[in-house]
Amino acid sequence: MTAKINRPNFFEGQVLTAADLDLGLSYGRDQHARHNRYLHDWGVAEGLALTKADRRDANGDAYAVVTAGKGVAIDGDGREIVLPEDEALSTELFIQLQVASKDQDWYPVFIRGRDERAAPQATFASACGSDRPNRQVEGYELTFGRKGDELTLDEQPRADVNQGPGQGWKTLLGFVKWDGVSRFTDCADSVDGVSVRYAGVRADSVTARGDRLAIRAAGGDQGKPALVIDAGDDGALSFGQLDAKGAVTPVFSVDSKGDVTAAGKITSAVAAGVHVASGVAFDGMLLPLPAGISQAQVDSGQAVLHVHVTPRYLGVSPEPAVLRNPMTPLECRAEGRRVFCRNLWEKTAGGTQSLPGSCDYTLLAFVAPD
Repeated sequence: MTAKINRPNFFEGQVLTAADLDLGLSYGRDQHARHNRYLHDWGVAEGLALTKADRRDANGDAYAVVTAGKGVAIDGDGREIVLPEDEALSTELFIQLQVASKDQDWYPVFIRGRDERAAPQATFASACGSDRPNRQVEGYELTFGRKGDELTLDEQPRADVNQGPGQGWKTLLGFVKWDGVSRFTDCADSVDGVSVRYAGVRADSVTARGDRLAIRAAGGDQGKPALVIDAGDDGALSFGQLDAKGAVTPVFSVDSKGDVTAAGKITSAVAAGVHVASGVAFDGMLLPLPAGISQAQVDSGQAVLHVHVTPRYLGVSPEPAVLRNPMTPLECRAEGRRVFCRNLWEKTAGGTQSLPGSCDYTLLAFVAPD
């Protein structure tokens, strides 16, 4: 049976034990971790960017000293990880972990929380013979992974709902390039489409305290894009660029009545109306779609096809010594976009022969307006 959460409760005259005091601290810490774990997405909250300083050794060969900047991350267990100051990444640790698989490749850099025992404090109790520490350091570890380890971070085991923060969850800080021997040569925050993940918010409802809710990129500098929901007047949703005062100059807006205002033109991947393709097709051929129309749009019903085919009469027999004119259309039809055309010819020696034929086609694609 899963243990229920206990909250400390004190009373006058109670003899407090270490367990009582520890519970008072862990209750709030565990509650905060559950909040981070279930109401936020894990990732970097502030800082922790990788930077490099280019260097050259005595032989003139280039290498890089890579540093993780100070900052804060929230891991998948809700643990807050603090890197209090800039720290250079260890090439010795990279070599010890044996994560390199080939020369000149990119390898992920992680940070993870790790509890550490602090040194014993000089107290009256320690003078009586106890050397047990009375501090717990909420530490961290900067480490590395093999190429591809960055793809499985969401598969790490998570703490249960009644538990507080765990330790060991890895959060991606970026990538380093290894020279294949003993040094780093570069760093990056994105490789092969995988980027540093930043902490976010998990919510089905976001409510402003006033009449205005703004969503914008970090920094909110002038000229940056922003989306604003404004409950004033008739209400409106606007998208545009921030001005010097932090307000949005809208280039697109829609009010609560559904009226849309756009500074530029509105385009669609598929224009409404009739799209036409025509030409000559042969037996078994798949008719081409009009420009701008895809099979996915046809399959979804966004575009409806109408096909018209007519037999194409050849003026000369394809084999005059064997077949004689005139030929008779035997089959001319379309199933979807596939054409079936066959003609019946009379043989000079008597009898008939069926051969593949051709047709003129017109394909219409009807796209309804939105």
